Amino acid sequence: MLIGPTVINENEGIDRKDPDEEDFDTKKSLIRLAISLVLLYLFLVVLRFTLGDQLELIGEELVHRFGYVGVFFSTLFLDTFITLISPDIILFVSIAGGMNTFWALVTVSAASIIGGNIGYLIGKFLGHREIILKRIRPYEKRGKFLMKRYGLWAVIIGAMTPIPFSAVCWIAGMLEMKYSHFMAGVIWRIPRFLLWYLVLSLGFKGLTW
Repeated sequence: MLIGPTVINENEGIDRKDPDEEDFDTKKSLIRLAISLVLLYLFLVVLRFTLGDQLELIGEELVHRFGYVGVFFSTLFLDTFITLISPDIILFVSIAGGMNTFWALVTVSAASIIGGNIGYLIGKFLGHREIILKRIRPYEKRGKFLMKRYGLWAVIIGAMTPIPFSAVCWIAGMLEMKYSHFMAGVIWRIPRFLLWYLVLSLGFKGLTW
């Protein structure tokens, strides 16, 4: 069944799970996140010693050409609409291009939070349209299950882990999640980006970043 504009009670339990619905194990998810960060760090170390100079030149050119405006709108697009590209690539470009750490994080975080809010509004007011339902369909069943089971925590999970953040925001809007609860989850994008920035920086720049 497709998601419609159904109001959910976040404190209400859910009925027996559909066999196709995959439960969410918080502990396993955190373990996968930790493993992903370690693998990413090792991958970046390899890049540093093989293609580091070339990637820095590319990053510097992109930063010079597009600057913070490019960082903002690229992140805004990626966290508003459901794509296969993570905004972490924007963080990497800002690091390789030598952007100021503080302002890069502020720009990315602000754009991501605004994008999440736009996604919430898309789900709330346009979630009944076929073009939206078609785009959200690959994430619909699992996302709906997470929202009903975890409520606010589903948004935090989407904010902190590789689960598509934009998809979580769309579904939160479709299910008319309480806006204050939604924002309480979205704000976790800030520590999430800080964590990934630290790993990306340490991996690509080493201890000198």
